[in-house]
Amino acid sequence: MMLKVSGIFAAALLLAQPALSQVVTQQKPSAYCETPPYTGQGGKNCHSVWQEITAPPGYIFEKDSLKGGITSIIPGEHGECTTEWQDERKVIPGLTQPGRIRLKAYGERNSGFGTGGHTKCEYTVNMLKLPS
Repeated sequence: MMLKVSGIFAAALLLAQPALSQVVTQQKPSAYCETPPYTGQGGKNCHSVWQEITAPPGYIFEKDSLKGGITSIIPGEHGECTTEWQDERKVIPGLTQPGRIRLKAYGERNSGFGTGGHTKCEYTVNMLKLPS
């Protein structure tokens, strides 16, 4: 997933940088699902449950630092990773960043009779401390 940031947003984030402390931690959200064996009777698919990381009060996730995607998939399988941002928190007036990231994996197997598959999604994202 590619995130696009407007020029105004990027400039506001740059202005806010002195107010933010250094990167506190690099969080590593991940999700995994396994498809059942393919039997020739249509495709088999899997959906992971939503995996969620919530920043503690006074911290935010830096959206632009999100990197990753599918890190493991069985050949012949289609997979997708879905991310969501929630819990917007004010950084400076007019600029917010999320306090929660959610992630899930999806896999679909349409070949490989008698074999199952899997989809694994892994990301990294920076968590920053807001000024007191």
